Amino acid sequence: MPRAALSIREAVPADIPALLDMWTKLRHHGVRRGVRSSSDQLLAAVEHRYVEAITDPSCRLVIAAADDAVLGMALFTVVSASTLLDVPAVQVSHMYVADGHRGRGVGKGLVASAAAYAAERGVDQVMVSVAPGLRDANRFYARLGFAPTVVRRVAPIAVLCRQLAAEEVVPAVLRRELRLRRGVLVGAARLAGSTARVPRRDG
Repeated sequence: MPRAALSIREAVPADIPALLDMWTKLRHHGVRRGVRSSSDQLLAAVEHRYVEAITDPSCRLVIAAADDAVLGMALFTVVSASTLLDVPAVQVSHMYVADGHRGRGVGKGLVASAAAYAAERGVDQVMVSVAPGLRDANRFYARLGFAPTVVRRVAPIAVLCRQLAAEEVVPAVLRRELRLRRGVLVGAARLAGSTARVPRRDG
């Protein structure tokens, strides 16, 4: 049976349910780990962003489809590839290919669409962020010529404070913040303890 022709097109409002479904699966792949908001809050926020992206002329949200089935998605935005120099690049984000359709040209079609968007905007580079643990995705991009430039690491301030305190290099502003937070926690604990005590009755 011949394979249905793949098409890459701009997303429309009717695609929102499929986009949200793919975003949920993408999040479960580890791209959005560490977010503490409830699922309903997240989905509402992401739906709002997708609606904005569909109508925003400064970016392009695309889907890959075959017949009536949505097989993948990607969001293209023009960003600076350097914090100090004005070096524009098309950032590919929220890229996802549905299970069972990987290795069939869907990902390549989305990257080709990103390259076309870059050419349309007069941009010479395409950039993508990939979680280190996604080996297949990293190999896929490497085969297409994407080279690693930086490793982006993220740390909560609380973790930084603990590690810096262990190294005895905590800046004064962080020391004050730590003392304030510690004071709030101790005060709250004392208040909770005092309210938990049952007054003793004499006699």
